[in-house]
Amino acid sequence: MESNNQVVKHADERRIVVGVDGSACATRAVEFAARQAAQNDVPLLVVSAYQEMPAAAGFLAEGALIHESAEAVVADAICQAEELEPSVVVTGQTMLDAPGPALARLSKGATALVVGTRGHSEIAGIFLGSVSQYVLHHAPCNTIVVR
Repeated sequence: MESNNQVVKHADERRIVVGVDGSACATRAVEFAARQAAQNDVPLLVVSAYQEMPAAAGFLAEGALIHESAEAVVADAICQAEELEPSVVVTGQTMLDAPGPALARLSKGATALVVGTRGHSEIAGIFLGSVSQYVLHHAPCNTIVVR
């Protein structure tokens, strides 16, 4: 997986970017994105952007735990994409950033950005907003929201 400082090298590379968070919708988004990457003969970049959540019911996950979870989500999504479409070059990236803005930035120069319709709980949605709504309005490439 890549660190944040390697984002720039992807700026003009044709690729498909898919946002993941471990949800069922994200799993479907990876399936769709992998098939599109194979059809278009472009690489696939799997991204999990995360931010610390406000404390809920007295529980606040530590940053390292959230990062490890994001790394695991990306690793699982990479395996899923490689199993579905072995010919596709798949890379992954995690980053501590608001998911919507991070995905919109990473999609610059991309063939498409793919996200699921719903990833987090309704309570988290109140605090973080809808990633799919954000990228539909801000991503500089074709954006596909998978149900």
